[in-house]
Amino acid sequence: MKTTDQPINMPVPRNSRLATAPQVLCSFFLLTFSFFFSAALHAAQPKEALLIANGKYSHFAGLAHPSPDAAKLSAALEQLGFRVRVVRDGNREQMLDAISEFERGLRNTGAIAFFHYGGHGVQVDGKNYLLPADADIPDERRVATRAVALDEVMTAMDAASARASIIVIDACRDNPLPAGSGRNLARGLSVVGMKPKNSIVIYAAEAGNKALDGLFTPILASSLQQKGRSINQIMMSVRSEVYAKSSGQQTPGEYNQLFEELFLGESAGDDLAPEKIFAAKPAPTPYAAPTPAKLTKDDMVLVEGGTLPDASELAGKSVKSFYIGRTEVTWLEWKKVRNWAADNGYDIGNVGAGSGNDHPVRDVSWYDCVKWCNARSEMEGLEPYYLVDAEVAPPPPPGFYLVFKTGTGNIIRREISNGYRLPTEAEWEWAARGGLKSRGYKYSGSNDLNAVGWYRDNGTGAATILEDGRGTWPVALKAPNELLINDMSGNVDEWCWDRHGECRRVRGGSWYGLRSQCDRRYSEDPKYHWSWTGFRLARSLD
Repeated sequence: MKTTDQPINMPVPRNSRLATAPQVLCSFFLLTFSFFFSAALHAAQPKEALLIANGKYSHFAGLAHPSPDAAKLSAALEQLGFRVRVVRDGNREQMLDAISEFERGLRNTGAIAFFHYGGHGVQVDGKNYLLPADADIPDERRVATRAVALDEVMTAMDAASARASIIVIDACRDNPLPAGSGRNLARGLSVVGMKPKNSIVIYAAEAGNKALDGLFTPILASSLQQKGRSINQIMMSVRSEVYAKSSGQQTPGEYNQLFEELFLGESAGDDLAPEKIFAAKPAPTPYAAPTPAKLTKDDMVLVEGGTLPDASELAGKSVKSFYIGRTEVTWLEWKKVRNWAADNGYDIGNVGAGSGNDHPVRDVSWYDCVKWCNARSEMEGLEPYYLVDAEVAPPPPPGFYLVFKTGTGNIIRREISNGYRLPTEAEWEWAARGGLKSRGYKYSGSNDLNAVGWYRDNGTGAATILEDGRGTWPVALKAPNELLINDMSGNVDEWCWDRHGECRRVRGGSWYGLRSQCDRRYSEDPKYHWSWTGFRLARSLD
C-alpha cells in the first residue's frame, strides 16, 4: 500500500540496530525539496484567508463578538503575510460566493489557506451547517436549503489543492433553532467528516460541546503571534488558555491531518521561504537494540491464552498468552512519555487531555497511541513494536527496519518485539471476558454495570465536567474483573490494533456512552480523536 505522508527514514540492520524515524536520507530529502520548491526557494509563501463573521441575525439571537473577533484575527493574519477577505453578516448567497471566490483564488498558487467562521452553527443528522445572518429557519427540514453546509467549505478547499489548509469554526454554541423544531438536532457541532488534504480543522469547542461566545477566537488571534512556533504548538497553548479561562467548561477540538509541521511566520514582514514554513524535525541518532528486558508485572496482568466463546462476534478466534494493562493509560503516564518523545524525534500529533493525573488519557488518535507505544518502548530500553511498511518509503536494504515515529500511513508489526503495543481486538475481548477465569458476565466483571464501569447514567459528579455534568473518573475506582483488570466496560473507549476497512477497531464503553454501548465494538478513522476515547497497553510474552 502507498502513502504520501510518511517520512523518509534511515534504515539500520535488523539484527543490530533499529532505525529511529525520522532518520533522513539527506540527498533524497534535498532532491525532494528542490523538486517542490526550486521555483520559489527565496520567494514568500503565498497565504490567503477568508473570514466570515455573522453576528447580526434577523431571526436568531444576535452575537456580539463575531465581528470584533474577526477584526482581531484579520489584523493578526495580515501581520503574518496573509491576504485577508472578511465577510460580515453575510446572507447565504454572499457566503457561498465568498467560498467560491476563495477556492478560485487558491487554485494553482501553492498557498497556505486559512478559513474562519464565527457565528451560529447547527448539526442536523450529524451534518454541520453555518447559519447566514438573514436565515429564516423554522425547523430542521429547512436547514439544508437555507444554511451553508460546512462540507461546502471543505469541498472547496480540497478542490483548490492549497499547500496546506487551516479551517477554524467558532460556531459550537447552543442550537439556535426554536425548541421542538426537530428531533434530529443536537448540541454543538458533530465530528468533521470530509476534510481537505494536508489540513487541520479546529473547533472552538470539541465535537458535541458548546463554546462560549467571544472566548476562543481572541485567544487564537493573540497566540498566532508567537514566534517560531508551529500551528500544532500554538494550538496546545490555545487549548490550555481556553480551558483555564472557561474554568474547564470549554476545550477546543481539532482534527489534524497535516503531513508536516506548519509555521505561519515569526513576525510582521517576514519573507519566509517554503523550506522554513514546512520544517523537518532534527533526527536522533540510531540506537542499538538492547537485550530483551524481563516483562514487569506491577502495572500489567498476565492473560493466559484461549479461544473466544460462541457468544462472541469473534467466536472461535484463539489468542496466545500476553500481558495487558491493569488500567487504561493515565494522563500522567501519557504526559511523561509524550514529553520524552517530543525531544527524541517523535511527532505525536495531539497533545491529548486528562481530567487528572490518575484519570485515563483521552482525545488521542490511533496514530497517536501507536507512536506513544513505540516512544515508551524506546524510553525504557525495549524494542519498538510498530514499523513503517517498506512500501511507503524507498525500500531499505535487506536486513533493515524503519521504526514508526512520525506522520500517518501504513504500519506493520514486529511481532518478535518485546515493546509496548495496542492489544488486538481478540486479545482485548478475551481479557475483558476474564480469560480462562471467565464467569460469563455481560460486562467485564459483573452483570451489574454500575459495579464495574463509568457510563452516561452513573457518570454525573465527575471532577472535570466534559458534558452535561459528566466526565472521566480516576482509573480503578470500580471493581475489577475476574483477572483483576479495571475499567473495560466504561470510563473511556479503547483503541485496538485491528483494521476494519480504512478504520481501526474501538472497544469498551465510556463516560459518554449509553448502557447499551458499554459492551460494543465499532470502528473509527485512526486520525481522529474524541473526549471519550483512550487506550490500554499490551505486551507479548518472550
